[in-house]
Amino acid sequence: MEKKNLKIAPCAVRIRYNISSGDFRGGVEFENGQGYANGAFADSSVNGKDKSPVTQDPYVEYGKPFGSTNDPWHLVLAMDTSQYARTFEDRSFQFYITHQPVGHYGPIYNLMVRGKRGNIVQTYPAVEFDFTPNDLSINLNDWIHFQWTGCDTDPAGNDGEGRAGTGRSNFVLVKDGIGAPGRTNYPKPFETAEIWGETGSKTAQDLTFKMGYINQYNGKQCVSNTETDCCYTLAQLNAKHGNDNNGKQQDVQNCAVLNANGANYFDGGLVRMVKAGTYNYMSSRQNNFTNRSQKGTLTVSSALSPVALTATIAGAAGFGAAAVIAGGSYYASAHPDSSVATCFANVKA
Repeated sequence: MEKKNLKIAPCAVRIRYNISSGDFRGGVEFENGQGYANGAFADSSVNGKDKSPVTQDPYVEYGKPFGSTNDPWHLVLAMDTSQYARTFEDRSFQFYITHQPVGHYGPIYNLMVRGKRGNIVQTYPAVEFDFTPNDLSINLNDWIHFQWTGCDTDPAGNDGEGRAGTGRSNFVLVKDGIGAPGRTNYPKPFETAEIWGETGSKTAQDLTFKMGYINQYNGKQCVSNTETDCCYTLAQLNAKHGNDNNGKQQDVQNCAVLNANGANYFDGGLVRMVKAGTYNYMSSRQNNFTNRSQKGTLTVSSALSPVALTATIAGAAGFGAAAVIAGGSYYASAHPDSSVATCFANVKA
């Protein structure tokens, strides 16, 4: 299929957390006295209430006194069929696989986000928002695919910033603290972001902006606070809501807290890391300055990965061969009677 002019393959994966029991092996009998053949686990052949090997709080026959002619005695098993064998956390996902960019070489690393909106108690058994890998180390000229998902249907009462029930994340470099790199909670000045290569270049500025504002409304800023499908300026937010901070937090056009519709998924694309260094970053929305924080560290080693090194050597060898051929051709044209000229004449033939 085609999506945004890229050939991609849609894939689906379903994850289920099942609880079963060894009691379903051979030896468990139906009420009609039939049991499982060959000791196999229960399967779809026993689906349905009438075929199920288990019933709610079943009475099972358990003998009688020796020599008694009375009816058999029974015991009740404490069996809750709504809990005994069931499926928890059934999750279905769809994702897409696309071709590598033309001329791409080197490994690709995914930088993603895990967790959900809320504090540690509210998110259990999940976790609070966090980057994954939280501490990523790669080599120069390796690639990172910046992409993550949030949610628009988290419980409305869960703690968090921005619109209730929504989860969002962005990528913002943090200012280094004195003696504590990466431990501050304030962003590094926009113009000084050095992670993308030449500081202050168009590439650096475009990537810094994209990672910080995660493509909300395609980067469109509102002309006035009556315009829709755009990001309000701070002046427009203040004009609309005044001192009502909650109103600002819930406003879908407040891109400062990543509120835009559709911003729950972000695809930052493949980025080749061309500058070595250690970079500390955060999500400005989830980093609450208190017990909740969403931070990560990215280390780009000055060493080249094996694939990148091979490509570099091959390129250098090709350049060297081209230089030899060009030099030989020039010498042959200047010395037509030389053996070099004869050699190049044979090559042309």
